[in-house]
Amino acid sequence: MTRTDYLNRLIKRGIITAEEIKSKGFRFKDVGECTLVAIAMTNPHTYEIVTEDKGEVYKHPDQNIFDTYTTCHEIKVWKYVEWKENTGYIDER
Repeated sequence: MTRTDYLNRLIKRGIITAEEIKSKGFRFKDVGECTLVAIAMTNPHTYEIVTEDKGEVYKHPDQNIFDTYTTCHEIKVWKYVEWKENTGYIDER
């Protein structure tokens, strides 16, 4: 979200406001998900993403980053419960 031409289009469409763009945390929206995807893509048969995040892209409700990369790069994205069931992990705390 650093391309000014794209951000200006979003402002004109009423999807985002100039105030939101200026907010402290705006630049880092969706950074966590993108980082997880990048790591998983390096070796999709070794790394799996375990998250309760839904993968929705900020201000783009029809786009889901996890669905996209699960399909085209074969990464695995599991909720904690799914991961626990599929790996047989036992929490002994």
